Amino acid sequence: MFEQLNSRIQLAAASSERYRTLLNTKFDFVVGNPPWGGVLKGPLAPVYDEAKKQRFKREYPNAASGKYDIYDLFIERAHQILAWGGRFAMITQDTYLDKEWARKLRRLLSTKATIHTIVDLNPFGQLFFHAMNTPAVTVFDAEAPKDGNFRGVVTTAPRFEEKDQERRRELVLSTVRRGFDSLSGRRRQAMVEFVTAARLPRRVLQETSETGWYLKPVKSELKFKRVWVRITDILEPRQGVTPGGCLDVFLMDQQRAQTLSLENNLVHRAIKTRETDRWFSKWQGRVLLYPYTLEEGQTVPAFTVKHPGLMDAPDFEVVRIGRGKLGTVALSTTLPSRTSWSIESLWGWWSIPMQRVT
Repeated sequence: MFEQLNSRIQLAAASSERYRTLLNTKFDFVVGNPPWGGVLKGPLAPVYDEAKKQRFKREYPNAASGKYDIYDLFIERAHQILAWGGRFAMITQDTYLDKEWARKLRRLLSTKATIHTIVDLNPFGQLFFHAMNTPAVTVFDAEAPKDGNFRGVVTTAPRFEEKDQERRRELVLSTVRRGFDSLSGRRRQAMVEFVTAARLPRRVLQETSETGWYLKPVKSELKFKRVWVRITDILEPRQGVTPGGCLDVFLMDQQRAQTLSLENNLVHRAIKTRETDRWFSKWQGRVLLYPYTLEEGQTVPAFTVKHPGLMDAPDFEVVRIGRGKLGTVALSTTLPSRTSWSIESLWGWWSIPMQRVT
């Protein structure tokens, strides 16, 4: 009787019932643009709670593997809730195409789904989403994989003459559509300006699920002589850093790095993607501050900031450990409440209120 009179209890009961119904519902279509972000160690990770990480590994064993990206979870969950023959269409990052941590997900999609289309819009994350991402559109049906071909599209960064952003987006989409339309009759590949479209056999997706998916026809395999030096013997692959909106803090010209007296082992020559061309790249005097050093083969921060916490207390304690000309700041003293102090940073001076935690 009380439950029927209390509106909050009624609302909670109705919501719970809808949730139970949704858990047992299969859908004909699942579309979306899920969030993305690598699952790294530390409080800035998209999934920081260890209990959640373990739960995701149990519920999404193909997506939650290794150093995965959280959008992988949405792909596997969508596959789980699709009805037999249901259609999936999402725009995500393109990293699942070739990253080692996504091999289980590629195996799932190549053996438990019929992939129809993959459009790699890698150069156009900033144009479409104002973010430093590498988008791709994937379309598949939840069913046993059928024989035949799927459509793969690869794009390269064009030199836009049109300055208006909306017109640029329209140009990219219309060019991709023209690439699709060019795959008519028995034609297996078409190149339209900066778009390469191809019809590729689905069996290749299964054959290459462990190593990565390549969305262009492979005509032949180049065999290297043993006496030749492979590029992988010279260069070591590393993961970069995406600083987001504060790119100007880390990316600068060499003269500014010298003016700031930055240590040589923290500054490296840098080339933007737009400054490269096939088989050729020219350094434009740009450098990147990469504030990490190697210690016993491990990458560690070149400097750290440690504090026990912020509280509404009379004083505050800050310990900053720096190296070389990056400087060292160590404050461990009684300060007047909410006193403003100035600390020199790499890009100027900060004035911040400080309080001491007792």
